Amino acid sequence: MATLMNAAAVCPSGHITNNRVISLFAPVSKSTSGGTATLRGFKTGFMTGDTLAAGSIEWRAPISSPLNFGKLGVSVFADAGTAYDKGERLRDQNWRVGYGSSVWVTFTAFRMSLAVAHGRGAGTRVHFGGGFSF
Repeated sequence: MATLMNAAAVCPSGHITNNRVISLFAPVSKSTSGGTATLRGFKTGFMTGDTLAAGSIEWRAPISSPLNFGKLGVSVFADAGTAYDKGERLRDQNWRVGYGSSVWVTFTAFRMSLAVAHGRGAGTRVHFGGGFSF
């Protein structure tokens, strides 16, 4: 069993001119939240801003080791986050929360997972992913 905690913050970018906030980057370069990287249960990019604050807590439990080089397990998780533009304050933001569970399998250094997540106020989404772990 393992409990994982993850927190991330992306520094704001932009400057103020004549009391107006002007971003240094195009909207496509702004921080985005949603999807498997930040808020599972929300569509990728549903919220953007110059600053992203997000965190996750996940509990993973191996079910078995069906092969000599692989493990099968389940996890439950909760994610929270927000994104906002330069000039706004973190404490004034509306934090979004998602939660769910997943089934995963790891073979040596390759991992695949299937997660079902519900974003409060956004519905339920299914995420499938795979990649190498070290």
